[in-house]
Amino acid sequence: FVVTQKDRTITKKIVESTAVLGVKDAQKNLFEIWTEILQVPKSTKTQLTLSLDDPLKRSGKVSLARRLQLADLVSSIGAYDRIYNGLFEHYLTLHFHDPKLTSIDYANSWLLFYDRMNTEMYTQQNYSFWRYAPYLAPVFHLLFVTHRPIQMKYPQKQLEMQNKLRTNITAIETMLHDIIPSLRQYLDKDILILDILPYMLEILQPRLRQTNIALFTNKEMRDIKTLIDVMINFNLSYIQQRAATGENILVLEPPIDTVAYFSGTAEKRGLSFGTRQMIFKELLKERVKRNIRLKSDKQEMPVLVNHQNDATSKAYPFFLFYT
Repeated sequence: FVVTQKDRTITKKIVESTAVLGVKDAQKNLFEIWTEILQVPKSTKTQLTLSLDDPLKRSGKVSLARRLQLADLVSSIGAYDRIYNGLFEHYLTLHFHDPKLTSIDYANSWLLFYDRMNTEMYTQQNYSFWRYAPYLAPVFHLLFVTHRPIQMKYPQKQLEMQNKLRTNITAIETMLHDIIPSLRQYLDKDILILDILPYMLEILQPRLRQTNIALFTNKEMRDIKTLIDVMINFNLSYIQQRAATGENILVLEPPIDTVAYFSGTAEKRGLSFGTRQMIFKELLKERVKRNIRLKSDKQEMPVLVNHQNDATSKAYPFFLFYT
């Protein structure tokens, strides 16, 4: 399809002068770009060493042409966020010699610079900063380039953190919405997360023996009463789920423990499944008692008012109130 005449041979000049063909297939994928940035080319035999004063000053020969080549390579793809997310997830796993950790400091400052550029571009519509976006790749090449092979994975941390943030915000908003009004007026998200949840979880996990509730001491009964009061006031409950091991567990709803605890850290002390079942039963009993008490109070108030009205109406004629 390049040449219509059968006797005409295809040369390099003809291909270059024709419209661009196969551009999509000629572009490098993300894994190849990450390898270009973080790994020394096989043809390069110069060993790179790091200057402790300035990590951007390499004693090896990283030419200006090589840096511009990396910038052009990243610019031709244009997916800066995905490229730099991959660099961010992998640069700490690389093998580089830096006792003072100055290269990590430089890398974080450049990542912060890129985030601020993005903020300026997308909030103020100032796209003049877009020209500086590709230069993060040459900086990472100077700081972390290595001869060893790299095991690259597609970046997932940002998506995981966004999903976790969304889950935590939903849990806090649900908790704020269901708190009794007398407490809600003094609370907001920051107060809940910083000042209340860490201590509330200590109250919700008292030291209880795994025995019948009738055998609990007075202190243990007071702890259970305090626990139930807190759960009712903040509208907390337990729901049953199936763990990865296949066993049934009871977890808090909303899951405020995931907000207060860092992922990967175990709880200081947890309640057993049987103890949580016992607490859940006592919680349901207390809620039923309070609902019955509240309904009885609402029914007594109109009766009392009507009785007073009847007494006043019998004692005085109605027209005396208008004279």
